[in-house]
Amino acid sequence: MSLFDIQKITVGPETLIAQVHLPDDAPLSTSDDIEATSRIYQMMPQIANHTCISEYGDRFRDALGSTSLAHLLEHMTVELVAQVSDTEVIAGNTREGSEERTWEIELTCPDDVLVISALSSANWICGWAFTGGADPAPGLDAIVGGLKSLLDGLNAS
Repeated sequence: MSLFDIQKITVGPETLIAQVHLPDDAPLSTSDDIEATSRIYQMMPQIANHTCISEYGDRFRDALGSTSLAHLLEHMTVELVAQVSDTEVIAGNTREGSEERTWEIELTCPDDVLVISALSSANWICGWAFTGGADPAPGLDAIVGGLKSLLDGLNAS
């Protein structure tokens, strides 16, 4: 289950911009559902150490307790790319979109298939976490393995 509606993806020479929208019944902030936020943190504790320049500090842990879900999705995507590729480091920026409950997530894009797949996987994990976190929990190792297999398959072609 996906939480965000990914409305549009634009791939440029060096960046990817995803326009995402949250449905009206979804929380807007990590502080709106701290249990769901904790599920994400427990699955991906590395996101707390991401560099993140915000009004709260210079690490994502400083903003994690009270940031938009789109910003959380950005960092989850960055983390998945980091776990799949030892050589690719990407960065992101999240800003409010022109419509209500819409954001633009801009990510550096060394490989569009990898970044789009990581974004989709992060969205799926968010859907699980913010709709009750039913068992079984998503297996992060399996997700990362699937992303690696996808890339290996494309690179073998």
